[in-house]
Amino acid sequence: MKVGDLYCWTIQSAYNAADSGEIIKAVAIRFNENLILNRDIIIGLEGGYDPGFADNSGGITSVQSITTMAGKAIIENFVVE
Repeated sequence: MKVGDLYCWTIQSAYNAADSGEIIKAVAIRFNENLILNRDIIIGLEGGYDPGFADNSGGITSVQSITTMAGKAIIENFVVE
């Protein structure tokens, strides 16, 4: 995961580090993660990226669940399984 110039091991840690208006970029793999959006911010959540975070046109990122408790997220190229 990447948010700004910061690389993170999990989507949740990237979300926790994000400021409102930032975009979290995730590589195209399956994460065994239950993402909880619980902050009053607006973020972008873009999945499907290649390992260099240059392109997300050919992949999908999957997570176990996404729970929104506060704030808003604009989500692209994600599947919830």
